[in-house]
Amino acid sequence: MQKAQAELVRPNNGEATVTLKIQEIATRTELFQPRGFFQQLFEIDNAHVKKLEREIRIKGELDPVIVVKLGETWTCVDGHHRLAAYEKNRWAQPITCVWFDGSIKEAVDESIRLNAIVKLGVPQPDRLAEAWRRVVLDWGSKSEIVKLCGVGDGTVAKMRRAKALYELRGDIGAKLFRERLGQRIEEARWSAVLAAYHDLPERTFNEKEEAAKLAKQLRARMDDKLSRNPLITAHAIALYDPDLPGKLRQLLQYSPNEDD
Repeated sequence: MQKAQAELVRPNNGEATVTLKIQEIATRTELFQPRGFFQQLFEIDNAHVKKLEREIRIKGELDPVIVVKLGETWTCVDGHHRLAAYEKNRWAQPITCVWFDGSIKEAVDESIRLNAIVKLGVPQPDRLAEAWRRVVLDWGSKSEIVKLCGVGDGTVAKMRRAKALYELRGDIGAKLFRERLGQRIEEARWSAVLAAYHDLPERTFNEKEEAAKLAKQLRARMDDKLSRNPLITAHAIALYDPDLPGKLRQLLQYSPNEDD
């Protein structure tokens, strides 16, 4: 965040329009892609990209991508799916972009706000992670974090209490809390902080993390091949392991609530 802010170049006369080639626009998903933030799986929704691909073929250029300039590099704030669709269509012409006139913090907030508006939305774990990031970095009031990230008022209040306890010096309870956490609070995810705060074993996210790794490997090797024809995929899974389809069916029928 600090490095990006130091590199930030703003437009001279407020928000401006610039024309850029697709290849000139970089991505910094750790800053500007709230979907997938929780598991570091900065995914692109392939179905949504396909819809945008078709729209490009029919109508041409899409709505402007929002960018900032970091040093000499143009960086996408909002429009990752549009960029992916342009690339899929091998779009050669420059596109119109909005040069965002604001700080890095304001650009990150804007990416959250715009993702909350579109139908793709931001999953609950990612909203919690974004809320926790803002609490740790002292970004905004409680009400602002609640409104922007779409998490409960009580959750943000608890996050603020945990941070205040961690920073308290000369208190035995705070000292024990820091010992249980075992890491700098700026580097800890909310689940670990919450477990240490209540002196409970941290809920294990190993399965989700392993699933995220496997998903990234599959996408890197196969792109959207598994999604392209579900029937062929089903047959392939059955050939790979005849017992696997039944196990997957049982697991996929389970629908945990958002907090789970």
